Amino acid sequence: MPANLDHVQAAALPLAALTAHQALVDTADVQPGQRVLIHAAAGGVGHLAVQIAKARGAHVIGTASAAKHDLLRELGADELIDYRTTDFAEALDDVDVVLDTLAGEVRTRSWTSCGRAAG
Repeated sequence: MPANLDHVQAAALPLAALTAHQALVDTADVQPGQRVLIHAAAGGVGHLAVQIAKARGAHVIGTASAAKHDLLRELGADELIDYRTTDFAEALDDVDVVLDTLAGEVRTRSWTSCGRAAG
């Protein structure tokens, strides 16, 4: 266990990573060059999904508050949308895959921006 994690964080990490991996690899089969939108990109599943999508060669777009943008750039995000100031559905029109861990109204609006959805 990494020294900077407590037991609860260390126990949660595999589940969050598996969720991101199953959505992007097993379900969506993300391919190089695809545009992948990850909602809540700085969250528990989201920050891992950014790295997985980037490792598979995708162009990664994340939604997160502006305070999280530097971290997400370090993790590999190519584009970032501050959900507090920008409507992602209006800002995007060419997305191949959406990873949505928020559901509800966000999921409904995501369908207008993507070809396939994962999660």
